[in-house]
Amino acid sequence: MSTFPIFIIVLVILSVISILYVTKSNKIKDSDGDGIPDIVEDAIDDVKEEVTKVKTEVKRRVKRVKEEVKDVTDAVKQVRKQTKDVVGAVKGKPRRGRKPAKKTTTKK
Repeated sequence: MSTFPIFIIVLVILSVISILYVTKSNKIKDSDGDGIPDIVEDAIDDVKEEVTKVKTEVKRRVKRVKEEVKDVTDAVKQVRKQTKDVVGAVKGKPRRGRKPAKKTTTKK
């Protein structure tokens, strides 16, 4: 049996005991008395705020990507229609779609 897992367990236990000792002896501030130092609680709150910010940014970006994918899909459909027109032109069919505007001459 390896001594490494035992060493890790002992290290964790000693860490918890030392944190509790320092907290109870008022060397580290613990204003609410729950055994967790205030600095750790503040760090956890900061991480939660950052996670919330990242989460909202990811949601915003996902929404934009969906919009762009829809635009690209529509454009691809238009290209597919246009390629059918090109094939028709190669076969000699008349032009489909919008007709060019008639040119009018103005008298001077």
